[in-house]
Amino acid sequence: NSKICYYWLYYNGKRKGKQLQIDKAQILDIPIFMPDAQCIETITKYVEKAIHYEKSQDSLFNETVDKINHELYKCYELDESDIEHYIRYHQIG
Repeated sequence: NSKICYYWLYYNGKRKGKQLQIDKAQILDIPIFMPDAQCIETITKYVEKAIHYEKSQDSLFNETVDKINHELYKCYELDESDIEHYIRYHQIG
């Protein structure tokens, strides 16, 4: 249920086109980040905002989801080239 997880599996797992074949080995190899308290607090704040905006204000909802993704990139310590590659993949894919 994570775009980052899908991206990782797409490039590190088995696939046929964009369809993923997920086996036990790929699941066991997924890097799992254990966030610190600050990361959890920041993401929780944005998730609560996203829930509030979801049904009433699409532009604010989308902006908040972008902020959540940005925080996740920081938590996973992705550099700008990783993020750019990931974003480019999702614009094409």
